[in-house]
Amino acid sequence: MKSAFPTIEKSLARIDEEISRLREAKTRLERERVQPMLKMSLACKIVKSPFRNIPVEVHQLILSHCVPNMPSPKNDVAPMLLCRISSTWRRLALSMPELWTEISFPFDDDDFSFSTRKLKDLLNLFAARSRDLPMSVHFILRLDEEESSNSEDSSESDDVDGVDADASRMNQFNKMITYITSWSKNRKIRRLHIGSPCVRHTLELLDRLAGSFENLEYLTIHGCGNVDFCNVYVRHDFPLPEVEEHLVNLLQAPKLRAISFSDRIDLALPHMTGNLFLSCVLSCITSIEEWIELLAHQFIVLQKGYFYFEKSSILSPIPMPTTQCPMLEELALDYWGIEEDTSHYHCIEPVLTFRFPSLWRLRIVLRDITPFTEPKPTCHIEQESLDIVPSCLPSLRELTVVFTWDLPTRDILGFLPCFLNLNTLTLVVSNSDYHDFMYFLSFRGHLPYLARLNLEFRERFRRFLPFSNNRADAFVRMVRSRWDVLSLDDANLRWVDFIIFRSATVNIDEIIEDMKYRLKEYTDNGLVLKIRNSREEDFCGSPLNAGLIHWENYFQIEM
Repeated sequence: MKSAFPTIEKSLARIDEEISRLREAKTRLERERVQPMLKMSLACKIVKSPFRNIPVEVHQLILSHCVPNMPSPKNDVAPMLLCRISSTWRRLALSMPELWTEISFPFDDDDFSFSTRKLKDLLNLFAARSRDLPMSVHFILRLDEEESSNSEDSSESDDVDGVDADASRMNQFNKMITYITSWSKNRKIRRLHIGSPCVRHTLELLDRLAGSFENLEYLTIHGCGNVDFCNVYVRHDFPLPEVEEHLVNLLQAPKLRAISFSDRIDLALPHMTGNLFLSCVLSCITSIEEWIELLAHQFIVLQKGYFYFEKSSILSPIPMPTTQCPMLEELALDYWGIEEDTSHYHCIEPVLTFRFPSLWRLRIVLRDITPFTEPKPTCHIEQESLDIVPSCLPSLRELTVVFTWDLPTRDILGFLPCFLNLNTLTLVVSNSDYHDFMYFLSFRGHLPYLARLNLEFRERFRRFLPFSNNRADAFVRMVRSRWDVLSLDDANLRWVDFIIFRSATVNIDEIIEDMKYRLKEYTDNGLVLKIRNSREEDFCGSPLNAGLIHWENYFQIEM
């Protein structure tokens, strides 16, 4: 027995050694098993993720909302960014040509630093990925006029590098404008938007536009037309031509139907020949004679127009118009830029020179007189002309008058009753005229079919009149006077948007809540009532606020 012990001990040692080896192998295998299990679990989560089960159409809708207006071709901005998130989104983005139909070159953006060659490659990249769809192209360069004048006076100032940078941007901007006029794919461009610090120079570069941009429909140009300012940054070795010398050819693009020019660009239409078949126009008008020439002989199919009037005309008797302008449906007359020394400017004269049988929306923007003085109103409405207003505007349904304090109160209150069929009225009124307008609107015989009313009252001329309970009572009475449960629906006021000036001496929020409570009976029966303070959005939107893009939206207040 004693001789068998060593053999048994060896066998047990061998077995223990094997057990230890197997335990180590088990531990090692268990550790190795964890990583594949984690990968498999992650893969299962990915496969089972709701994101992977979203239909392709929903993915495409998500991607379409990721692209901003006027998208830059930078890698951190959609649609370029969408190609860097995942292979799925890259594949989807490249399969959606509509994502690549718009490109913007913001040359004044400090983060927008590309070589001219790279910009050309990006333009061609967007054109290729948009396939057969038309494109919108934006070239934007804004230079500060005040800074430019300072840099001219002090050539050795500390901001020389800034001036050099602006000159470099201007040079690259001009190269891209020149390139696009001869670009082989410029037939794809449907919308062209140019914001230039030197409009005259840009128009010279674009002189071949009409002959090459066969499918151009929408043209927007804004910027400075002043030669003195332009020469600060652009030292021209040639005399700058007048704007109209290049506009003659520019506006003859075969499919062009809408132009938007800033108030600094004068179309000089009387110098042009031939009809311009445009349906939408935003431009500056220098005189009533130019206005007549425009509608009578050139823009014969115009449907929407927004016109800046910069010079006054001599007030004279207006005969009954005999000529019709049958196509015009929406019109805005902006007098904000007329001379300060103008007096008795006949602000409705343009709409009395023709009959407008189809015009249903009219917007009149008067001068916003400085609040530090109380000068006499610049504009005026001849009482004799009120007799022909209904025959000139028989179909008017929506009227907006902004900055009514530049018009005598009796004139505006005499003008409004001319439109018996008016259903929408928007007014921006001086606070001092509050009770006059409330009394006028409280009389149901004035504007009997008024359904939508937008009112904004502003403090002017340092005459501080806080909003009081007395004024709140006048507003409540006005709303109640225009609501009759026995009347037809179209004879009741259905929408009221009221903007009041904020006062530091009264609790305006408490007054607003009280007004809403007193009108609860009417809101419960369908009246939409909005009462806001003046720190929020107002009714004075301007096309310039949106860079003249989709400026037609400013004809109406969003409701």
